[in-house]
Amino acid sequence: MTELTIRLPDELHRKVCQVSEINHISIDEIIAASLAQKLFLIIPDPYLEERAKRATGEG
Repeated sequence: MTELTIRLPDELHRKVCQVSEINHISIDEIIAASLAQKLFLIIPDPYLEERAKRATGEG
Protein backbone atom coordinates (compact mmCIF):
# COMPACT_ATOMS: atom_id res chain seq x y z
CA MET A 1 0.00 0.00 0.00
CA THR A 2 1.25 3.49 -0.83
CA GLU A 3 1.61 6.15 1.82
CA LEU A 4 0.54 9.64 0.76
CA THR A 5 0.67 13.02 2.45
CA ILE A 6 -2.06 15.47 1.40
CA ARG A 7 -3.09 18.99 2.33
CA LEU A 8 -6.75 19.52 3.21
CA PRO A 9 -8.63 22.72 3.88
CA ASP A 10 -9.28 23.03 7.63
CA GLU A 11 -13.06 22.74 7.24
CA LEU A 12 -12.78 19.55 5.17
CA HIS A 13 -10.42 18.08 7.76
CA ARG A 14 -12.89 18.89 10.56
CA LYS A 15 -15.71 17.24 8.63
CA VAL A 16 -13.77 14.08 7.86
CA CYS A 17 -12.75 13.85 11.53
CA GLN A 18 -16.40 14.14 12.59
CA VAL A 19 -17.50 11.43 10.14
CA SER A 20 -14.65 9.22 11.31
CA GLU A 21 -15.62 9.58 14.95
CA ILE A 22 -19.37 9.15 14.40
CA ASN A 23 -18.96 6.06 12.20
CA HIS A 24 -15.99 4.52 14.05
CA ILE A 25 -13.88 4.25 10.91
CA SER A 26 -10.47 5.67 10.18
CA ILE A 27 -9.88 8.86 8.25
CA ASP A 28 -7.78 6.78 5.83
CA GLU A 29 -10.77 4.52 5.11
CA ILE A 30 -13.07 7.49 4.48
CA ILE A 31 -10.62 9.17 2.13
CA ALA A 32 -9.79 5.94 0.26
CA ALA A 33 -13.49 5.08 -0.18
CA SER A 34 -14.33 8.62 -1.29
CA LEU A 35 -11.47 8.66 -3.78
CA ALA A 36 -12.41 5.24 -5.16
CA GLN A 37 -16.02 6.35 -5.59
CA LYS A 38 -15.00 9.53 -7.40
CA LEU A 39 -12.55 7.68 -9.65
CA PHE A 40 -15.22 5.13 -10.58
CA LEU A 41 -17.47 7.99 -11.72
CA ILE A 42 -14.67 9.35 -13.89
CA ILE A 43 -13.21 6.02 -15.06
CA PRO A 44 -15.90 3.30 -14.87
CA ASP A 45 -14.90 -0.31 -14.27
CA PRO A 46 -15.51 -2.22 -17.55
CA TYR A 47 -16.35 -5.45 -15.69
CA LEU A 48 -19.08 -3.78 -13.64
CA GLU A 49 -20.41 -1.95 -16.70
CA GLU A 50 -20.73 -5.26 -18.57
CA ARG A 51 -22.53 -6.89 -15.64
CA ALA A 52 -24.93 -3.93 -15.46
CA LYS A 53 -25.69 -4.24 -19.17
CA ARG A 54 -26.44 -7.96 -18.82
CA ALA A 55 -28.62 -7.34 -15.78
CA THR A 56 -30.73 -4.78 -17.65
CA GLY A 57 -30.91 -6.85 -20.83
CA GLU A 58 -28.72 -4.46 -22.80
CA GLY A 59 -25.79 -6.80 -23.25
